Amino acid sequence: MEGNWQFCDENMQAELVGPREPCPYSVIYNSPDGKRVKDRPSSITLDMHVGLQGLFIALAALGLLLAIAITLYLAYHHQSNLVKASQVQG
Repeated sequence: MEGNWQFCDENMQAELVGPREPCPYSVIYNSPDGKRVKDRPSSITLDMHVGLQGLFIALAALGLLLAIAITLYLAYHHQSNLVKASQVQG
């Protein structure tokens, strides 16, 4: 950054690199408290209830066990007539 200007926003000075001169004035914003306003409102973090988290974990584990059981069944009975009949004939 070159030129004869100063960056006097105290909130943004941490992002600048190089020597800084003290500002002869302070920046006052048109806000109720005179401080810099945020670009967007603060984030609201909502946490899921612990019981609901447990339900989803149990359902995921049950689905995984079901997928493993079906895979093992099909691997063990891959030569049976039932499995052969359910395959695409090509």
